[in-house]
Amino acid sequence: MGLFRYIFSPRPTATPISSVRRKIWFVGIQYSIKIEAGSRNSSRIEGAVLHLTLKEMTRENFEAYLASWYRRASRGVFQKSIDMWLVRMELMGYFVDAPRIKVFEMSRAWGRCYYTKGLITFNAHLARMPSQCIDYITLHELCHFLINSHNSDFYGIMTRLDPRWRQWEDELKVAARVQGLTR
Repeated sequence: MGLFRYIFSPRPTATPISSVRRKIWFVGIQYSIKIEAGSRNSSRIEGAVLHLTLKEMTRENFEAYLASWYRRASRGVFQKSIDMWLVRMELMGYFVDAPRIKVFEMSRAWGRCYYTKGLITFNAHLARMPSQCIDYITLHELCHFLINSHNSDFYGIMTRLDPRWRQWEDELKVAARVQGLTR
């Protein structure tokens, strides 16, 4: 009976969509979203507008594609920040192997370092913040590959690599409040 009910139960109906009023933040810039129908899902940014072409003009497809776009785009931003810091660290005599990265929505942290696994996880919401805030979190997590605690040596390395890190930390707190992401 259960299988019969599963096979023949009505599918949830998709919610048609023709436009969205939502705005998103990406790397400190606020974008409006324009959607249009097309043969496949795709995206492009022009000025302060994120254009999404959707194969299925439904709320469910829009939400799924936007989440997917955010993950892909944020991975690129985080990787670029890691690459930049690894070069700077090496120039200053600090050697760290390039870590793998993962992106998740986290409620209590902007990033986490798993130095024994060679992994940094980033909060997906960090991609909304200005680039200097992303770079600050990236530096912080990379420094944990050198010192796995928050002691004076750790903060000394952070200061040598970027003397303005405290300014970026404060800016991150302000940007999070403005965007409704209080930490």
